[in-house]
Amino acid sequence: MSDFLADCAERIIILDKIHRRVLNRFHKFCLWVGIPLHRVSLTKPDQLCRVISEFALEYRTTRERVLQQLEKKASHRERNKTRGKMITE
Repeated sequence: MSDFLADCAERIIILDKIHRRVLNRFHKFCLWVGIPLHRVSLTKPDQLCRVISEFALEYRTTRERVLQQLEKKASHRERNKTRGKMITE
């Protein structure tokens, strides 16, 4: 029984060290993202992940829309080049 308790205590100590390291990295990441220092300790990982996910979705849709507009302008430019010319082929 004492071996089991010693093993559990050792695992708890290791998990505590891992937890501390992960939280330190998360707080550094929050600072890198631009979250103010006084809000870093209040920020939860699921909140930040949700914000990043929403941003990624909005970025993708906006990027697709911009690419479609560029393609539309390019095709319109091509049509304007051939406007008024006779097709001889």
